[in-house]
Amino acid sequence: MNLIPGSGLLRRLLVVSMLVCAASLAWAQAPGRRAAVTTKQGDRIEGVFVSADQKEVVLQVAGRRLTLPLDDVATIAFVASEPQPAAVAPSAGIPQPVAAAPPASAAPVSLIDDAFRALAEINAATDKGVRRDQYPDLLRRTIPRIEAFVKSPGHSYADVRLLMTAAVNDYVAPFGTGTLISTMTLWTTSSPVWRDATAKVAHARELAAQPGEESHWEDPAEQGISTSAQVSGRLGSGDRVMKETVDRATAGAFNDVYRLTLDRPT
Repeated sequence: MNLIPGSGLLRRLLVVSMLVCAASLAWAQAPGRRAAVTTKQGDRIEGVFVSADQKEVVLQVAGRRLTLPLDDVATIAFVASEPQPAAVAPSAGIPQPVAAAPPASAAPVSLIDDAFRALAEINAATDKGVRRDQYPDLLRRTIPRIEAFVKSPGHSYADVRLLMTAAVNDYVAPFGTGTLISTMTLWTTSSPVWRDATAKVAHARELAAQPGEESHWEDPAEQGISTSAQVSGRLGSGDRVMKETVDRATAGAFNDVYRLTLDRPT
């Protein structure tokens, strides 16, 4: 018997139906169940399942409602002690085995992790293309979660905070002034400021993954070197800041200061 290949639309409707049915069944059986969503970017997001439809999956994470576009979801599974339902992959429509899920009492998402996930949501939208009239709503849903970490008390992950702040400034910068005449026009990462923001977020992730980064703080002390010395350093929070009276072009920038000692006539 030969199978007739379905259209892309039919396959998508089938996948959506499977996802919504699986989610609705679990929700009806146990209101407030925890769900684990894995995005196509590899992020795992766990929270209380709220709803799912043909466009999005909604979770309650750390007291906030988090909306994930269905196109960005790889799998969704429910955290429970009983046997787990099959995870549904929207991209393929084929139920996949679910790995052992953490207990329902798993720790809530940390502020830094939620900030990175919010930045990933912005990046996913700008990479795929977001309409001009939809972009402000995207920022309203995500930036407060980023600022919750950036403005939290203390100096942990000081340089990661600086990079996130710089990325947010790029994301809120005006884009395409005078060139976009329709709200239906899709904005994409062709914008230089959005490319810069993506690079800053990537650098922030790299720093956050380094051992000791949470408490890292640069030493502003002046270092002595000789003519034969080779030095390297890192610029960041704690370093001396360039004064405008010394160099107006780089005023406010971080600097490492070295004192060169000449050990022979030159």
